[in-house]
Amino acid sequence: MSEVLAKLDQLVLKQKKVRAEAELTLYKVQNSKAFRVMKCPGCGGRALSNDPDEPFVCECGWRSDKANGDAR
Repeated sequence: MSEVLAKLDQLVLKQKKVRAEAELTLYKVQNSKAFRVMKCPGCGGRALSNDPDEPFVCECGWRSDKANGDAR
């Protein structure tokens, strides 16, 4: 029984950490320049750019300035 409670405590702590990180990311995005978003051709996720002169960048490492052809 104590193993189950310990595992539950770990999951609750992990959920709190993930929620805090998400709230921090949301705060940073809301208080910064507007982001442009496009679908990443590499992984299907979101590629972001916060400046028209900057390339789109995705968490998977894909960058529009390194792509074959013009990705914009």
